[in-house]
Amino acid sequence: MNSARRHARIECGRQIRAGFLVTGRKAVTCTHVIADSGAAPVTVTFPPTTGAVAAPAQVVSHGGWGGRPTGSGYLAVLGLDEDAPVDPAAFAPADAAFGEPSRKPVAHGFPRGC
Repeated sequence: MNSARRHARIECGRQIRAGFLVTGRKAVTCTHVIADSGAAPVTVTFPPTTGAVAAPAQVVSHGGWGGRPTGSGYLAVLGLDEDAPVDPAAFAPADAAFGEPSRKPVAHGFPRGC
């Protein structure tokens, strides 16, 4: 996944963070991003697209992460009302994480002000 086209900008309350489109109508992000979803709307934008418009999203599922560094369940799945204007990410097979040379982990996000 070398293109930013699948990166999603997720907004909920004061949080503006990143996620990825994984199907035409589903995106994933971290649970802390949607922590205020009970009181604030969740929107998803695909910034690289021309004329990007924030689309409303619903929290479909989350792992229940409670904020502790050792906690689990850190992913949230968001549902979009309509198909996204970009193709979803294609993930590598699970066994592709191992190999020679060792793979380099990369974190994606948006810098402040983006």
